[in-house]
Parts: sequence; structure tokens; C-alpha cells
Amino acid sequence: MKMKIVVAVALIATGLGCSSGGGGGSSTTPVSAPASKAVWATWTSNDNSVVLNLNGGQFGVQSLFSLTLPSTGVTCRCLFLANGTNSNGTYTFSACAYFTGGSGDPGCYTINQTGTFTNNGVTLTACTSTTCTSYH
Repeated sequence: MKMKIVVAVALIATGLGCSSGGGGGSSTTPVSAPASKAVWATWTSNDNSVVLNLNGGQFGVQSLFSLTLPSTGVTCRCLFLANGTNSNGTYTFSACAYFTGGSGDPGCYTINQTGTFTNNGVTLTACTSTTCTSYH
């Protein structure tokens, strides 16, 4: 089974307010914006097939991270390196190997890849030379 991993874009969302001006009874009603999500968080692929835990990461520092396949319960661990900013950059998954769960290794080594990512604070999109995957 080939697993696709993609890291996506971050856009910092801000809260907006509306105020009415002029005569009596004017008030300000805040409008809530979606919370902004940094790259270094837990992301779930839009088809819910992959949970990518990037909590605690730092740009330019290679670290060990886990990737879980909810349908099988398999967890793979990979070395992950991202360079760039919270909005975009490049990434590398390497040394991916089966860690635990399911009925054994479904081919965690197939996660090894390099690519680019964008993060808009709501959606993280990771692209290789052949495909893109979005996470929320």
C-alpha cells in the first residue's frame, strides 16, 4: 500500500469586528475567525486516511515524528526535516519504518519523500513531484 504524505499551507487568520456608526444603539459585534494552526501541530488528511503528528518540531531541525493510518491502526515513524516558514517551504521524510499497530508493516518505507508545503493556518498541503495531499 503506497502512502502519500503531504504538508500544507499556513495562513494566520485574524478576528474581525463590525461596528455600526451613527445614531443611538450602535454596538460592536465581534466575528470569530477560525483558529490559526501552525505547521508544528497534528494534521489529519482531508480523506481521514492519515494522521500526521508534527507537534514539537522546528524548522531546520531533523526530528522523529509519527504518522498513523486510522483504518489499520498502524503507526510509522520517520525522520522529518522542514525548512522555510510557517507559510511555505520544503520538507523531507526519511528513514520511515513501522513502529506499532495493525497486523504489521504495510510498507512504511514508501513514505520516504521530499517535497514542498504550504500552510494557510487551516489547511496544510504537501506536494511531491507527482502528487499533493491536503491536511486539516
